[in-house]
Amino acid sequence: MLPEKLAVDATALISAAIKGRALHIFLEGPIDRFITCTVTFSEAMMMVPAICHKRHWPILEAETILHTLPVEVVDRPHYHSFLREATRRIGGKDRHDVDLLALALFEQAPIWSDDSDFQSPDVEKAVKVFTTEDLFKQWGKTKHHL
Repeated sequence: MLPEKLAVDATALISAAIKGRALHIFLEGPIDRFITCTVTFSEAMMMVPAICHKRHWPILEAETILHTLPVEVVDRPHYHSFLREATRRIGGKDRHDVDLLALALFEQAPIWSDDSDFQSPDVEKAVKVFTTEDLFKQWGKTKHHL
């Protein structure tokens, strides 16, 4: 079953920006609310130009898509009370992922990420983690039941 909201990692944001499979989930999927943190959104913004250059994709188009995705970008004060727990669970793997995990914990939302750092027992004990492929599989099941 698909969740009503998802905490979105940079991997999904970047995929959507370059018109990857993730864009379909943002624009056509049955999920009501997408959230991410300022740190994660900034990370995606920093990575998009290099990825576009490598793939010969127009940077301005990718940045425009990224800025128009239906994603609520949340500042750290919103979820700061969960930073310590998030650091304990994922900080040793990638400190850049701490904020997104803290946001997911605060919002009680699953995470959407294709980053293997989120595929750890410490993280998965706290929140459900969906890859893009997982979401498409779940969405397919949902669509067949309509």
